[in-house]
Amino acid sequence: MEAKESKAKSFKVIREPNLKVVMRDGTILRADVYRPDSSDKFPILLQRTPYDKSRPTSIEMTQLLAERGYISIIQDVRGRYASGGHFHPGFYSGKHYDAEDGYDTVEWAARLPWSTGKVGTVGNSYCGWTQWELAHTRPPHLFAMLPQGCVANLLDRELSAVPRLGRILSWTISLSTDQRRRDEEIWGPKCQDEADLLWMKHERSKWLWFLPIQDIPESSIYGMSQQWKLWLNNHTEDNFSFESKHNLIDVPVLNTTGWYDQQIWTTKQFTGMSSNGMTKHARNNQHIIIGPWTHTAVNWDRKVGDIDFGSQAEISYYDIADEWFSYWLKGENNSVAEWSPVQIFVMGANQWRSEMEWPLKRTLYTDFFIHSGGNANTAKGD
Repeated sequence: MEAKESKAKSFKVIREPNLKVVMRDGTILRADVYRPDSSDKFPILLQRTPYDKSRPTSIEMTQLLAERGYISIIQDVRGRYASGGHFHPGFYSGKHYDAEDGYDTVEWAARLPWSTGKVGTVGNSYCGWTQWELAHTRPPHLFAMLPQGCVANLLDRELSAVPRLGRILSWTISLSTDQRRRDEEIWGPKCQDEADLLWMKHERSKWLWFLPIQDIPESSIYGMSQQWKLWLNNHTEDNFSFESKHNLIDVPVLNTTGWYDQQIWTTKQFTGMSSNGMTKHARNNQHIIIGPWTHTAVNWDRKVGDIDFGSQAEISYYDIADEWFSYWLKGENNSVAEWSPVQIFVMGANQWRSEMEWPLKRTLYTDFFIHSGGNANTAKGD
């Protein structure tokens, strides 16, 4: 795999904002549709997000995909921003609606007058979760997926069930901004930038040292306190359980992650689908790309912090996505037919390598043992 100059055709784009999508229970979700300014019909690329479809990064990604000849759709999930209903995050235990809402949205998108009827899905992290949650419902018009940074087992993400309080608490508090925005009488930050500034300057140390931590005041975690307590009380449970659903999924999948991604166990989505996908078509068309990146959506850069991995590390997400979906949604005979199932970036050598399986059969495993001089019982020990 190497960076190469894009030869993609660029379309002018028409934006159709806040289109109504009616779910099976009558709840109305809202989606922005970006479509090529053309009389032709095009395949769909769908992203479902809890992070606001109107934020600049979401607009940019959706726009750039549409320019390549796709009807690019981004939807606020249930209970978030422009969409109706109550938000039930899928990362916690309890009822959520991402499976049913995802199915209904795929089928709605396939019926749009500009659509060829073929739908693919995109998105990183939670937007990867929404893809895997709809995949096992098998909407008839779903033909391929490109989920990024989403593990198959939640306990892998949580480092074998060790509570990552700082990460989870800051994420949960960030979700409360939109919940607070929906109630004008509630005091507190109602936009993400304001909430991030408050967290870094004041609230981080305050709430991480608060005891008992499940009693953080509702005013600081507005609309999310129930979910916060559910996570604390059930963080040793695998609320993802995607490994048990792979045998229900029958579409090609391209997973991506990074060696520095907190979600490196995305590899289990690849191995699970390769072994247990519902059909031979699914099992034989699983791919994964692992680069020298962090938990990123589209910025596949050559540098992480101060480390520069060279020019080969920098590849275009949009080129890769376009190749993948041109093959599966447009029927183009391109390089995807020759892709190896596994593409890994070897750090140090700073080169891409193609492999046929994961983990590599020729791997030589070495045990490492932590030791000290007998006084490792404090931070000042040896």
